[in-house]
Amino acid sequence: MATIREYREKNDDILTGDFKALAKKLQDAKFSLNMGKLKDLSQLSKIKKEMAQIQTIISERRILKG
Repeated sequence: MATIREYREKNDDILTGDFKALAKKLQDAKFSLNMGKLKDLSQLSKIKKEMAQIQTIISERRILKG
């Protein structure tokens, strides 16, 4: 899990790639949950939080660009 500072240093293309990777990771975690194999339920909220942080940074940059 990267920090906000690390995300802010990345460009939009890399952030978009990270977001897509996290979306896939969330999908896999939800599948594991439904199959009864996921042991750490907090993993779902951690992934969602990280995705929200990336979305916020991308949105901030779009607003600043005008």
